[in-house]
Amino acid sequence: MKIEDAQHKLREMVAFYFGKGHVFYAGQKMAKLPEPYVTLQFTGMTRQTNENITMDDYGYCVAYRDIVLSVDLNLYTKGRSIGGSAIVCENTSLSDLTDFLDYLDSEEGQGYQMEHGMVVTVTSDPRDLSALIREAQYQYRAMAGLSVRITDTTYGDYGQNGKTLPNASGGGNKDMYTDPYTIESVDVTDAGSE
Repeated sequence: MKIEDAQHKLREMVAFYFGKGHVFYAGQKMAKLPEPYVTLQFTGMTRQTNENITMDDYGYCVAYRDIVLSVDLNLYTKGRSIGGSAIVCENTSLSDLTDFLDYLDSEEGQGYQMEHGMVVTVTSDPRDLSALIREAQYQYRAMAGLSVRITDTTYGDYGQNGKTLPNASGGGNKDMYTDPYTIESVDVTDAGSE
């Protein structure tokens, strides 16, 4: 699995719980945000220094490397109205975020992770950050740190096969992509002419 695939799959998993159209990458600009909403900010990556190299069935080297992505998940909400009044609300951000973390550990949440070749774990306890909100639009905020563990696979002379080249930042080129599984030529002889 590639890093951007893991990012998309985590976003898909969070959106399954909180609803499509309510989960965004941090810093994404929008005219109006839905209520409530969740942001994912990928803050770093740890990469295994020594990859595991094996030979495939065709004799080509394939390298497997564990990668762990660090993610901050923020939940922004107006909370729950108290006593039927939409003006006075109770802070439910920490409780709501904890409910999501319970989903991560549930049978369905674990099944999704296994199906997509990733492991999501909580790396920092959920905390209420409501006092840090400066937007009047949202009154409450909670945050938890997550890690997403995947196995990256590379092969080819430059380790670029299986990737889109050039990448979005212009790195790599099509000359670096050599597919060892493509048959270059076939020598066909007529069996009846011998």
